[in-house]
Amino acid sequence: MKNLQTILNNVEGYLISIQRNAEDGMYELEVGIPKNWVYKATKTIDYETILESDAGAIIKIFAKDNSLVIDDLIDFVDVIIETNQRIARMQEEFDEKMKKTKEELVSERLLFDEKLDEVRETSFKSIEEQLKENKRRKTVDPIEENTLEVELVDKLSN
Repeated sequence: MKNLQTILNNVEGYLISIQRNAEDGMYELEVGIPKNWVYKATKTIDYETILESDAGAIIKIFAKDNSLVIDDLIDFVDVIIETNQRIARMQEEFDEKMKKTKEELVSERLLFDEKLDEVRETSFKSIEEQLKENKRRKTVDPIEENTLEVELVDKLSN
C-alpha cells in the first residue's frame, strides 16, 4: 500500500472531501474541477454532478460495486487531473504552432505583396519605354534613316 500523504498529494487542490456512504459502506470523493475539463464514468466508477458554476463543477465520485477501494477512486481523480493537464499542454503546443504558422504566412504575404508591387511597376515602365522607343523611331529624320539603312545593308552584306 502507498503512503496516504503521497496518494493525497496527487489530488491536492482538487479533493474537497472523502466520505463513507453509511448505506452501502463505500467511499465517495467530492472533487472540484475547472470548467471545460473532461471526465466520464467507467464500468466500475461513476460520478454525480453536485454543483456547477461558471468557474467549474463539484462532482461526487463513487464506485459502482464493492470491489473497489478508496485508492481506486483517488487514482481515478488522478487520471482526470493528468488527462486534462495533458490536454492543456497539447492545446498550448498547438496554439504556439498556429502562432508561428500565422507569423510565417504574414511574412510570406508581405513578400508576395512586394513582388506584386514590383511587377506592377516594372511592367508598365517597360511598356512606357517601348512606346518611347517606337515614337523615337518614327520621328527619326531622313538623313538618320538613310544612315541606318546603309549600316543595315553593310551588316547584311558582310
